[in-house]
Amino acid sequence: MDANEYRKVIAHLGLSQVKSGAALGTDPRTARRWAKDGPPSSVAVALTAFVVMQDNGMERPWDHPAIVEARKKPPGASQGASEAEKA
Repeated sequence: MDANEYRKVIAHLGLSQVKSGAALGTDPRTARRWAKDGPPSSVAVALTAFVVMQDNGMERPWDHPAIVEARKKPPGASQGASEAEKA
């Protein structure tokens, strides 16, 4: 996804550059940089998922409780305890 596609996708989602950064768990400066230079592939995947969810009837998918909770975790944090960690 290049910068032009990024801007089109966030507009389709009804997000400003600043709000897109918040929806993706980053600061406004980073979101503005993505609008200028294009986002990393992980952001392109997340935005594509948001578009699919929104186009299939989910309002504001970035505010879904599971996504909000995931934004609170540091990058690379596991989603749940393994069996070894539970023992």
